[in-house]
Amino acid sequence: MNDTSAPERIEPEQAIDALIKLPEVCRQAGLGKTAIYEMIAAGTFPEPIKLGCASRWSQLEVQAWIGKQKASRRPQIDGAEDEAA
Repeated sequence: MNDTSAPERIEPEQAIDALIKLPEVCRQAGLGKTAIYEMIAAGTFPEPIKLGCASRWSQLEVQAWIGKQKASRRPQIDGAEDEAA
């Protein structure tokens, strides 16, 4: 007999999102709140989720934005990092 009432299993590769406050967004992105809001207005940073009068950001969206910034860097020349260290 197949029990269809069992909760859906979360696969290991599926990330669980969290809603984070502005100070944590600033810490993760390495930016101040003014820069964050300017980038939101320019459409280059994830918009907050409004919960009543509070604003929260999706941690997955913030991390995706950080990953996009890292991916857009100019490629490093082999050995250039070693010489700079």
